Amino acid sequence: MSAKSPPFFIAHGDADPLVPHHQSELLEAALKRAGVPVTFYTVKGAGHGFHSPTADKMMMDFFAEHLKPVETEAK
Repeated sequence: MSAKSPPFFIAHGDADPLVPHHQSELLEAALKRAGVPVTFYTVKGAGHGFHSPTADKMMMDFFAEHLKPVETEAK
């Protein structure tokens, strides 16, 4: 992991019984230390596998920002 790594979007329910929420907090911290752009959203009361309109919008905004087509010069 380095500053050249792709940006990350993390959404994690704070009531997840399978993957502790703290694991995503650790991942976010490690990404930030490495200079990787990261967006982290905690879904309050959500377990493992959730639907959140807020998280969905954040994810779509993240994709719109980071997955833009790259303009190239015509040859």
